[in-house]
Amino acid sequence: MKAATRPMWLPGITPPVWLDGSLPCDYGYDPLGLGKNPTNLAFFREAELQNGRWAMLGVVGMLFVELVGLGNWRDAPNWAIYGGPATYFGVELPGANNVPLLAVFELLLLGMVEGLRKSEPELEKRLYPGGGFDPMGYSEDAEKFEMMKKKELANGRLAMVASLGYFLQGNATKTGPVANLKSHLANPLVNNCGNNGVSVPAAGFNLPDFA
Repeated sequence: MKAATRPMWLPGITPPVWLDGSLPCDYGYDPLGLGKNPTNLAFFREAELQNGRWAMLGVVGMLFVELVGLGNWRDAPNWAIYGGPATYFGVELPGANNVPLLAVFELLLLGMVEGLRKSEPELEKRLYPGGGFDPMGYSEDAEKFEMMKKKELANGRLAMVASLGYFLQGNATKTGPVANLKSHLANPLVNNCGNNGVSVPAAGFNLPDFA
């Protein structure tokens, strides 16, 4: 596809030849030329999609626990740092506070799942295995399947940016995204990134409280 017939990440640029518009959400973005090697491009494509899927799950989890009134994601690992019982949705999990055992158990499970996934030699099947992972049968309609690929990747990219934002915001405010949003909406001129003393160093504006 020519640059004039597809959206570019920067209007007017000519996309690199290895990004020809055939991949989902390809906007010609590779300023460092990292995808020039086909093997690298396939690896980056797989890594982006997998990280996007994990990020979407993570962002939902970060929001959900706070929305249902069970604290926030920043406080979730406190039991491992300061001691105390491990809980899940307010229910104590006996034995789960053994951090080394839990880490080994999770490593084994994740290693087994990733080993099975990587055993598939064909890239497209690794990315979109179908079967039980496609209960709604989207892959049966080629046009709908391509549309869902783009939606998944776009939402995965957004989720990765959002999760990074949650980490940075949590570091600045020491609380979760829902509490931050409520605080900002209550008094936008005072409760924002410009006066927490971290996001904008040495700012900390002392604006009047209009709430």
